Amino acid sequence: MTTEAYDQMVLHVKSLQQAILDLQKFGIETGSTAPSHYGFLVSHTNATISLLAICAARSGVAKVEFPEPLNPQQWASLIIMVHRSYLAGLITAVEAICSGYCETKTRTVSPSRSGRAPEFLDYVNSALNASRLSEDRRTFWRKCFDGMRILRNKCSHFDTSLAEHEKTALHDAGLASHIGGDGRVQTQWSDYSSLAQKVLSFSQELETTSAG
Repeated sequence: MTTEAYDQMVLHVKSLQQAILDLQKFGIETGSTAPSHYGFLVSHTNATISLLAICAARSGVAKVEFPEPLNPQQWASLIIMVHRSYLAGLITAVEAICSGYCETKTRTVSPSRSGRAPEFLDYVNSALNASRLSEDRRTFWRKCFDGMRILRNKCSHFDTSLAEHEKTALHDAGLASHIGGDGRVQTQWSDYSSLAQKVLSFSQELETTSAG
């Protein structure tokens, strides 16, 4: 790491440490005297503190003391935050793959709605349309990524209950394991690798078919 890069990292870490202090103060302000429906905000804030501490510790330029252990509700909120981040990042990775693939075919990602930026499935459809995949495989991948889109969207809301058509879409996408017994989205750490593998398989199938 160059001296300039190191100095820049130190500034980032100092900013992170200040953010942690600010959030800790905020947590006190929204503590036990606040209405019970503030609980999610408090848990979310404390979970964020943990992630910021990890970022600072992984910088390699400072030793960071982790905050006090989280209570069960706060820990659950941290896990939800990680799930949400992973699913959102995975969708972004698919968009990047589709955009890059379209560029190699001198094609562009076309929005399905005039005057709007391309949406997630626009990226997928643009890549599929630029490929030589059979219609059956295109349908397969559309269903797969529609299921991932549902997971990402549901995990961004307080209520993660799945409508019947969303459950059907997850079944069609091979993602039925993400439907909890209570009808809500469920995600496990063990799902991360299989979801990433689906994305990699999609990319490899695009490239292999193009080369064939």
